[in-house]
Amino acid sequence: MPPPLQLPGFYWDEDKNRYFPLSSRPAVPVSSTSRVEVKPETEHDTQNHHPPPDPWYSFQALWSSQDVMLRHRKAKEILSSHYARTSRCKHSWIPTSGRIRAFNTTSFNGSQRRFIGDDQGWLYACMSPEVEEQDMITDVWLPDLSLHPGSEITSICISGSKCIATCLGPSARISVQDLNVVGRISLITVKNVHDIWTAHLEGNSLVIGADKRAVYLHDFDTTTQLKYLETQSDVFAIYQRDNMVYTGSRNGSITRFDLRLKTCGQKLFDHRFTGRARSPVLHLGIVSEYQLLTSQMDGELALYDLRFPRLVEPLVSFRGHVNTHRRRLGIAVDPNEQFLFAAGEDCRIRGWSLNMGIPIEPPPIPDNEEKMASSSSITSEPDELERRRNNPFRAVFPNPVTAMQVTIERKGVCLWAVNDEDLYRYHLGQQDDWIT
Repeated sequence: MPPPLQLPGFYWDEDKNRYFPLSSRPAVPVSSTSRVEVKPETEHDTQNHHPPPDPWYSFQALWSSQDVMLRHRKAKEILSSHYARTSRCKHSWIPTSGRIRAFNTTSFNGSQRRFIGDDQGWLYACMSPEVEEQDMITDVWLPDLSLHPGSEITSICISGSKCIATCLGPSARISVQDLNVVGRISLITVKNVHDIWTAHLEGNSLVIGADKRAVYLHDFDTTTQLKYLETQSDVFAIYQRDNMVYTGSRNGSITRFDLRLKTCGQKLFDHRFTGRARSPVLHLGIVSEYQLLTSQMDGELALYDLRFPRLVEPLVSFRGHVNTHRRRLGIAVDPNEQFLFAAGEDCRIRGWSLNMGIPIEPPPIPDNEEKMASSSSITSEPDELERRRNNPFRAVFPNPVTAMQVTIERKGVCLWAVNDEDLYRYHLGQQDDWIT
């Protein structure tokens, strides 16, 4: 009999009629577990792709099945099919002095607060009323300050009423703003640290990834005492949860530091590079309490089980992500932790179901509409072509998307994306004729 549940991190042994950790699974032939090389899509590959699940049949299965897991999967398929048909998008051009590298938005005290940072060291802010529908065109973006002239803004983090921004440069300068006081910004300089690549803010606790180390500041309001977490390699990705700090380094190492201890950090999933070259870690995040989301420069995008740090194989691999050399590519998880969105170096955005790895695939375009779209002039462009441009999973941007964020707003879920000097807001699952 098959097991009643599929438990992440465990496998079912039919002979012994019980669960066992994946780390104890007997070895299998190499041919069945070798890495799948993701190749660029060709016309032949596109034709052989399986069509996305039909939402009608998923809806029927949802209501006819008594299997809880099946109902959950079919509900997610329906939501995924709605996201795949998105064609409602708002766009605005931001007058920055350089290309946008960081973005963050939040709702605070009845207003929308948005921040962007460019590759010239400038931080910009916009505050607009929290109304039913904001067109973004009337937003006024004002420069707040220059953290370091000619340096890239590497991160903008918001937690509660605090907003911090970091940048590269010979001196580690961090801007701190209290959202309760508009326009008042203070600066923190961290001694003996330079080139802040990333940061993560949790309450008043700040951890930054810098040159060959991470730096932890327990409360930047009350103390300046720092805790240095040595990694021996530049920290490109960082995440903190309670008393734990996770770092992802240029040399491919993922290290977990327990802030309650004085010992060095613990290497996680380091055996994943067995038989292949190491690759820098670009993103870290924790979902569902025990799953670590990782992104690497070689294009690997995967979920690992933190309960079994010696495992080689991930829980879920997100196939199709494209990267070979870019450090800054947007990546975002929706607040409900159901879907993952990632930008590739091929100037496209892709999405997946977070716990199953199933891609969000727009429905195929009929041949006659494809020919009509390719032969249409700009002035007589059909509605279908505009829908395609307003779909985040069909759009091809001028350059790779450098930052993304998913928010839940009054009218639904929104995917934000920045590219060069442009800001896009996609209303996921909504059509351009959506009634407001």
